[in-house]
Formats: sequence, C-alpha cells, structure tokens
Amino acid sequence: MAREPGSASLHLGIALSAFVIFGIAQLYAFAQMVVLADRTGGGRSLVVALSASAFLAFTMIALVRQALLMLFAYSGATSAARRKLDERAQWPAVSILVPAYNEAGRIEKAIESLLALDYPGLEAIVVDDGSKDDTLARAMKYAGKHGDKRVRVLHKENGGKWSALNLAFHEASSDLLVCVDADSQLEPDSLKLLARHFDDQTLGGCCGQVSVRNTVNLVTRLQAFEYMQLNGLARQAQSTFSSVLVAPGPIAMFRRKALSDVWMSWGTAQALPIVKPGSKIYGPWEHDTFAEDADLTMNILLTGMGVTYEPRAISRTSAPETTTILLNQRYRWTRGNYQAALKAWRRWSSAPRAPKTLPIWLGSLLFETLLWPAVNLAGILGFIALVVCFGIHGPLIAWFLALTIIDLNAAAFSARIERSDMRLLWLSLVSRVYFNTLLDVSKGFALFDEFRGRGMSWS
Repeated sequence: MAREPGSASLHLGIALSAFVIFGIAQLYAFAQMVVLADRTGGGRSLVVALSASAFLAFTMIALVRQALLMLFAYSGATSAARRKLDERAQWPAVSILVPAYNEAGRIEKAIESLLALDYPGLEAIVVDDGSKDDTLARAMKYAGKHGDKRVRVLHKENGGKWSALNLAFHEASSDLLVCVDADSQLEPDSLKLLARHFDDQTLGGCCGQVSVRNTVNLVTRLQAFEYMQLNGLARQAQSTFSSVLVAPGPIAMFRRKALSDVWMSWGTAQALPIVKPGSKIYGPWEHDTFAEDADLTMNILLTGMGVTYEPRAISRTSAPETTTILLNQRYRWTRGNYQAALKAWRRWSSAPRAPKTLPIWLGSLLFETLLWPAVNLAGILGFIALVVCFGIHGPLIAWFLALTIIDLNAAAFSARIERSDMRLLWLSLVSRVYFNTLLDVSKGFALFDEFRGRGMSWS
C-alpha cells in the first residue's frame, strides 16, 4: 500500500522555511567572516573574501535547488498517491526485454523473478549478447511456456546492450515493452503499476523506482541513499511535467509506437526479419552515446510523447560493491548523460512535435552534470580554506550545520515519498562530506576526457 505523502508535507514546509531562514543566516555568517578577516588583516583578507564568497554562493544555490526540487516533487507525489491500483478484466499485452552479457551468476534469479510477476500473459525475451560464460545455457533452461507466461531466449554476436535491446524489440509482439537489466529483480505488482499509466495516449514511457538490493557495505549503502534521493527529488519533480529525462535500465515501460517513432525519425535502417543476428542490430536504441537509457528517453520526449515516473513500481538492482567499479560506472554515466543531452538539444530545433519547454529540462541536466559538481567542490574547498585560516568559529559552524540540516531534511522527504528505509538517513553527512565529493571529482575527470575527445569502450 502506498504511503500518503502527507508526512512529506512537513519536510516540504521545513525546506521552504529553511530557504528564508538559512538564507538570512548565511548572509549574516558571511558578514561575520568579513569582520573576522578585517581584524586579522594581511593576506587572509583575500583568502576569506574568495573562500567565503564561494561557500556563500554554494549554500544559496543549494537552498534554491533543494526548494524547487522538493516543491515539484511534492506536487508529483500527491498526484501519484491519489491513483489507485485498479483491478481490470483485461490488461494490455506486455513483453519484457532482458539484455544479458556474462550474467551467469544472476540470470536465473532474474528470470525467476519475471515468472513470479503478477501480470497475465506476459512474454520475456532474454537476449544473450555473445556472453563468454554460460549465461546462454543457464537461460535456455527456462525457455518455453510457464503457465500463462512465456520465456524466449535469443543469442547474438556481441555488440553491446543497445544492439541486444534492438533485437528484442524486433522480436517482441506486444504494444507495451519493458526494459529490465539482467542483474535486477522486479516487485510482483510492478508491471500493473506501470501499465495503468498508459491509459493516457500521450504517454510514451513510464519508469519505476530503482533500489539497491545488495546493501552489504558502506559503498552500496551510500548508493542506496543516493538512489533514494534521485528518485524522490529529481525524477519525481520531472514526472510532474511528464518530462523524466532518464528512464533507468532496471525498470522502464515504453509504448511500442513511441519506440517506432524514435527509430523512424533518427534510426538506422534494419532488414527484417532478422534471420542470423550479427553484432549490430539497429532500432530505437542508438549506439553513439554511453547512456542508451538516457538517449532513448530524451528521444521519446522529442517525439512529443511524455515520460513519467511510478514510485510504487520497484526494481531491486545490484550496485557496485567496490569504489573502483563504482567510479568506472559513474565515469560512463557522466559522459553518456552529457552526450545524450547535447544530442537531444541539437535535434530539438528540427523535431516538429518536441515540447517547447524541453530545453529547460535539458539545461537542468547539463547544470547538474557540468556545473553542480564544480559548485559542490568549490563550496567544500572554500569551507576547508576558511577552517585552515581561522579555525572553527561560530559563523563556520552555522554554515556547516545549515547544510547538514538541509541535506537531512531533503533525505527525509525522499524517504517518505519513496517509502524507503529511514535508517539510511544517518548516511546524509557521510554522503555530503565523502561520497558526493568522490563522485564530483570523478565527474570532473569524465568531463575533461569528454571535452578532449578521449576514446572509450564499454569494457
């Protein structure tokens, strides 16, 4: 049963009040730091002017950002809470697309979770993308009929996730297609929760909530905290305007017509039927970015169809368990999202049905990708510089406490809306001081490589 967002209204009220109260507090703290610099004199005056200005700007931007995200997210959450899961005599046919590469250790559980879904007559199409382990053999054990459900297992030469998804798209028979990663498991009612949104004929896609299944160490718990905030704030806020920019790979449902429109508008021709699948299969998923999920979602928006978010449809996915693997993943995501946003921006002016407001959302994504990490790092460095020069003083404590309370409140808001584990909230401070800084540095390296045109592979 979905939790009503009434409890989240308290956190929204706190956020809006904080925008005023902490904004005034930051200006006062800044003035006090200037007084302190005047008293000490010397070269410290310049240091405090630069550092305090950077940190002040950081906190003010953080306040505005959090307030706007929470305001829009609350609006979307209240609308979602009013929708009930109705029982229907007949549900639309659904095909689940599962690309898999070297997933021998997880593919069986993934298929079993699909067979356990509470949805009549669905078909699951598992595409082995030239795996080097026994993914294909393990998947083949499930090929065939399972009650009213059917599993098909296909094999192709290795060509990448985009190519495997295109093969599944061409082989699927349903009007609604669901993308699921091979390392993810859906909650039983997820498909019904997603499918009911498609009564709206203007909707091209609807994604669900991604949560971390393997919270085994600090790295995965921090990712669980991050996913909770991403879903509860950014994705929920975008959904209010049917403009979700990234429908994630672990759980996203699309209208077949929307995918066909994308393929017909910008895709490469593909001879059908496909008798012997090679490494490259063309369709709605393109191969010129490192974030095929973001690329496809933005292309759907360009066709004039909306993409929304259903917080009660949940996919539990496996997150990287080591820092090295995590940073490699985020490096790819950063470059891919940047590539997809620029690509969509270029196409927008020549797409006749594209919404006029789409550049606003693309601009917000570019801000989050390009500028927000720099603002984050400038704020942290400014704070450290002030501590080194002046030690711990009242104004600095006020600044730090303000940011901590803002983060904690936003996390509590997201946890309420997403029905997440409230015990994750203790990670707020760790995320601000360590995790976000680590990811922001990684994004900086990724963008530097992107700007200088450094090559990159999926391996």
